[in-house]
Amino acid sequence: MIDERVPEPADCSILTIKCRRRRVNRGSSGLFMVTDPEYEHAKEVKQRHARLLMALERVVGVGVSKKTGLGTHPGRWVIVVYVSKKMPPHQIDPSHLIPKQIEGVPTDVVEAGQPIPYNSK
Repeated sequence: MIDERVPEPADCSILTIKCRRRRVNRGSSGLFMVTDPEYEHAKEVKQRHARLLMALERVVGVGVSKKTGLGTHPGRWVIVVYVSKKMPPHQIDPSHLIPKQIEGVPTDVVEAGQPIPYNSK
């Protein structure tokens, strides 16, 4: 059903496909643009809540990606919350806990470490 000759970027819905259930448009690069309703919804929810998520302690980034692995929600679009260090929930102030889902979109917490600013000397 999906011909994945082009690797799928974390926050993008561009694929080379043959599909009957999704709206498909040809992009300027010659690739087919797939508008996946679940992806679009996850992206919109992330955009609405990004500022609040970034204000939480230890959060260093927010994105949208397909959940990989064998955990909960494999293959679904999720809001990825990147944190400097993952900690057990009982060690985190309740006001800084990342919700398991936002507006019905699951979240995935990924330890990314502390970002290092680029020095442009």
